[in-house]
Amino acid sequence: MKASPNSGYRFKNWTGDVPSGHETDNPLTITIDSDRSITANFMAQYTLTISAGTGGTTDPAPGSYTHDSGAQVSIKATANSGYEFTGWSGSATGTTNPITITMDANKSVTANFKATGGGGGDGGDSKKGGGCFIATAAYGSELHPHLEILRAFRDKYLMASKLGRALVKLYYRYSPSLADSIAKSRELRAVVRVFIMPLVAFGYLMVHLGPVMTAGMAIFIFASPALFIRLYRKRIKGRG
Repeated sequence: MKASPNSGYRFKNWTGDVPSGHETDNPLTITIDSDRSITANFMAQYTLTISAGTGGTTDPAPGSYTHDSGAQVSIKATANSGYEFTGWSGSATGTTNPITITMDANKSVTANFKATGGGGGDGGDSKKGGGCFIATAAYGSELHPHLEILRAFRDKYLMASKLGRALVKLYYRYSPSLADSIAKSRELRAVVRVFIMPLVAFGYLMVHLGPVMTAGMAIFIFASPALFIRLYRKRIKGRG
């Protein structure tokens, strides 16, 4: 006999006239040497989806996990350097950390973090900086994808050198007051977003393509108009 669970369930065991030690065999083989009554038992299962906002992670790591009904699942939020845990959202609320989730339905939990402005201490030993204050003020959210690009560029290139760390430290010292002014003005936010775009594009290319490819693309972009003008002039000259 083979037990086949429906979607959202798993096979648990056999009960009844089952040979000892074979309660969880599937398929199960029995010898019909008398009347027998056997029941296949199933356990409901639910999916727990764990997410982490910018600035931290969770244990278990973000992802989707299947648990038996009634299971108690512990989740711990861990903030990156320069961030702090601010609370849970979704199927759980509050700031208890770690938190225990009872799986009596499909659930989704998100760990939320915010920048502290600490910038990783003196910026010498930390591999992660704090928040992008001016960009956050301009876009209105630290979860904007452009901030992810800027942070990735900072962590991969700026924090890897002494000069870069010094620039980051200087930025964290003076940018919060500028960010406050930007956040209060709709016009300033629009202007800053325009000026930030080239930095975002440069950061994206550096993070995903590397400095060599980025330099090559920059040369191509700036050289293309000059080459086009030169070819156009030769063509006009040839016609004359």
